[in-house]
Amino acid sequence: MRGTGSVEPEEKFHRNLEYIKKTYPSLHGRLLRSRPSLELARSGSPTLKVGGIYIESKHDPEAGAERVAAGSAGEHEVAVFLGCGLGYHVNTLFRKRVRRAVLIEKNPLIFHAALYVIEPDYLRSLLPLIDADPCRIEECIRPVLKKAFTLVKHAQSIQLVRDYYRSIELIIRRGVKESIASMVTELGMQRLWVRNILKNLFRREGRFGATRDLAGAFSGPVLLLASGPFLEDVIQHVRRVKARIPLFALLPSLPYLLQQGVRPDLIVSTDPGFGNLYRFVRDSDIPLVSTYSACPGLLKNWKGKVMLFSHGLPFEQKLLSLNRWSMCIPMQGTSSAVMVLLAKALGFAPVYLAGFDFAYRGLKDHHLGAGFEAVHLAHTDRFSPWQTLVFAHFRRDLPVAGNASSGTRIYSTHKLMLYCEWVNRELSGEGLFRIGDGLAMENLQSVLPEHLALTGRGAGDGYIPAGAFEEDVARIEEVLGLDEAESYRMIYGGDSKRGAQTQLQGEIAHLRHLFYTYLQKKRARA
Repeated sequence: MRGTGSVEPEEKFHRNLEYIKKTYPSLHGRLLRSRPSLELARSGSPTLKVGGIYIESKHDPEAGAERVAAGSAGEHEVAVFLGCGLGYHVNTLFRKRVRRAVLIEKNPLIFHAALYVIEPDYLRSLLPLIDADPCRIEECIRPVLKKAFTLVKHAQSIQLVRDYYRSIELIIRRGVKESIASMVTELGMQRLWVRNILKNLFRREGRFGATRDLAGAFSGPVLLLASGPFLEDVIQHVRRVKARIPLFALLPSLPYLLQQGVRPDLIVSTDPGFGNLYRFVRDSDIPLVSTYSACPGLLKNWKGKVMLFSHGLPFEQKLLSLNRWSMCIPMQGTSSAVMVLLAKALGFAPVYLAGFDFAYRGLKDHHLGAGFEAVHLAHTDRFSPWQTLVFAHFRRDLPVAGNASSGTRIYSTHKLMLYCEWVNRELSGEGLFRIGDGLAMENLQSVLPEHLALTGRGAGDGYIPAGAFEEDVARIEEVLGLDEAESYRMIYGGDSKRGAQTQLQGEIAHLRHLFYTYLQKKRARA
């Protein structure tokens, strides 16, 4: 360092550089290629000038660091530093509250100079990402974004490379939104999930199919049919190949597929609510793969075989039957993404996607029954779900313009775009192809429907043995501290055993009404 006359910064530098050499050898090599020329500020502390801009104050850098620290919102023990500066603000925040941090700096020369200032003990609690690719940064900070943290921006460092730091900040903000969405979902849905698991496990021994042994048991291609409206464009190709490739479909698209003469080999549904209840009446003898936390009415009344997997929720991890007999497919926020992970876990490759468009076509969108509600209405007299879903949806999430893979302008929503980006970023890769149009996904390969590679199919599985759930039901009740009345209320919806029986009788009467209505309409069409 030039002109400091101080030994202390030199000692810091050598200790810090030795730590970098041992812990980050590739970064150490890059730092040796830079030669920062430090100057003394009026206060006697080191400062640095890069590209005509003083990275720290030429009067009193430490006072400037206090202002940066004071302007950083939050009292969290974890921090993300955007821009390194010379590290004065890093020292200040570590002295006050920070215990762990990620340090993002584009210019290796600036970080090299900061090694003269950052305290060696604090450096050991830092993860330095120096001139790192945004994808690498996103991978490293993802665990941090799931917790409370403080974002600290160093204005002078950011000013040198605005576009780089803007892209990193967008990554952070997107990650925070995803984390908040997951947290809100978990907090809001946790009681419903527990209730559903209790109801699904209660006296269901020997009825549910096991999935644990199915992991990796299949091979060859599979065609996944989500509920996007652009599925209409490729349905003729699906009909052509249906006998030569396994077909997995989301439950909302089932009535449309059956109307078009396409009978899937497997149905996938993860909906914990009641939105899909009015879709199970017709041709529900197709095998269903679902979660333990799925809607109990759906699983209870499904005519075909029901196979279950776990989402790995915190309270699911404590249940022996779920871990012993079931695969674990992480929750993704949308059933279409879960279906992709399920197909990969089963061993299928390549995986072809149809209806994964995350967009509108008129009033048809990806989640509202693929826009095929007219098909549903032909088989049920429950008009209100369609009406409620459509207009409530428009109130919550207004349409947003986007670009299709073909380059045309289409419409989606912020929520669907978030799902699309998640599939594009997290699930895409080798062996995953999309047929048909939809929101553009640059990481997902497209293939013409006529170019599907076709091979054979896989085998079945066994049932979860009787008695496997008894211990788990008792375990849930014990963990939650449920008495008999509360347990019955969660399982049946009543406040007592008598109330439970009344509720159950009401459910049975409603199901009978749906079934008889369906028979009457079927006879009328005949």
